Amino acid sequence: MTRRRQDRAPQFMETRVRTERHIDHGRSLSPAQWSAFKAHVIRHAHAAQAAAIRDAFARWATFMIRTVRRKTRAWHRHRCERRAAAEVRALSDRELRDIAVSRSEIDARVRMQPGGHRQ
Repeated sequence: MTRRRQDRAPQFMETRVRTERHIDHGRSLSPAQWSAFKAHVIRHAHAAQAAAIRDAFARWATFMIRTVRRKTRAWHRHRCERRAAAEVRALSDRELRDIAVSRSEIDARVRMQPGGHRQ
């Protein structure tokens, strides 16, 4: 018992289409099927394009946010170092000698982390 062609569901969307408007198992597409297939392909292409644009924008926005945060932290650290250096420069020579720092070392010492490593 064989099934007639009308009983089968149209499979034009699941099969690969050749350039001459035939599907793999040889059946020619009607104009309505061809229009539906083209509309289906175009909808999927537009959805893929929109997803790619969304992903690219999200990556760009993440990069920009991280860059702004990094620059803001660097600026804040620089301002704190300048403030600290100004406070140490305000000390007298005798006070500097007591903490074993010469005036030429102030900037380098201010930039040192507590463990003695340079930032």
